[in-house]
Amino acid sequence: MAAGRRYLDPELAQQVALAQLSGAAQPLETLTEKELAVFLKLAAGQTVNDVAGDFHVSPSTVGTHLYHIKRKLNLRNPAEITLLAVRNGLIEA
Repeated sequence: MAAGRRYLDPELAQQVALAQLSGAAQPLETLTEKELAVFLKLAAGQTVNDVAGDFHVSPSTVGTHLYHIKRKLNLRNPAEITLLAVRNGLIEA
């Protein structure tokens, strides 16, 4: 948060917007904006600690988002997160 406001990296904001506009994003539409942002960063290979630093939150908070992401999308591990992102055209393999 910057000056009491939420901050979303411009590049990530663009990816989030594209994911929401894309017809391919159907299973991802169940995610909140923050969950989708975390999903994209994890899919790109960032660690929970990296994501926590980027969003200025604790790793525990990112872990909670990750739990919800996995539950909503029926994913079990980081490889499945990356695979889903690739299949939906959100990241390149």
